[in-house]
Parts: sequence; C-alpha cells; structure tokens
Amino acid sequence: MDELKTWKSSPIHRFSFKPVKRNKPSIQWYIKNNKIGWIGEKLAGLHLQENNHKIIKLNEDCTPFDKIDIISQKSNTLFFSQVQTLVGNSFINSDRKTNVKESLKIKKAINHYLTENSNSAEIRLNNILVRLYKGKHIIEQIKGVTLG
Repeated sequence: MDELKTWKSSPIHRFSFKPVKRNKPSIQWYIKNNKIGWIGEKLAGLHLQENNHKIIKLNEDCTPFDKIDIISQKSNTLFFSQVQTLVGNSFINSDRKTNVKESLKIKKAINHYLTENSNSAEIRLNNILVRLYKGKHIIEQIKGVTLG
C-alpha cells in the first residue's frame, strides 16, 4: 500500500477497490512528478491495444538517434508511434524546421530498430496526440506515412 501512495494508481487499476480509488492521481500530480509524457504513452498504448494492435515495445531507445515511444503491430503492418501529451487545450509548437529535424531523427531511429530486428512487414509512422482533462482524456491518432 505504501507503493500505491507513493506512485499512485494507473489507468489499468480497478478503481472500485477503495485504496486504488483514494490514490488516483490528479493532473497536478502528473505535472509535479514529471509524469505527463509517461501517462500519455500508457494511455496511447491502451488505445492501440483496444484497436487490435499488439504492443511490441514501449520507449525503444535507438541511441544515438532518438527514442521510439510505441512500436506495435496490426496485421502485416509495423507501427512506429510518437506520442505527444498535452494538458487541456495547450497549443502544439508547429515550428516546421523543428518538425523536419525531428522527422529525420525518428526515421533514423526506425532504420536502426529495423537493422537490429529484421521484419518484412509494411512500416508506418504515426503520431498520437493525448489531451488530458480533469477526469477524462482524448486521444487523436494522426495516421502517418508508409515508409516501406
């Protein structure tokens, strides 16, 4: 129970269990503990599972290139998903120069992963936007490009 008090419950916990319900984290707790991105990735992973994706890997480190948030598979397609988590109606920085640079890093990270883990599936790059609100969240999956 001490761990539950320290780390709080997660979206997969059964909230009908009183100790879990009492330790449900608030958005402010996620902000204070630098867990906004972490919870966004977990919610995005659950969203993909609900849409028949098999989660292959979370937070794949492809040093020196970049980190891939979620790698999943559905049918014969391998999805590389980058997750962005925002609180409420925050704005997204859409600086084109930054986006092009980030896209190149992600593509290099994907190529690095594929070199280490051979796969003949079709490859897609997606972005998932998770917006957190008090008591709810909204997930928008922005379907990306086929890479090969």
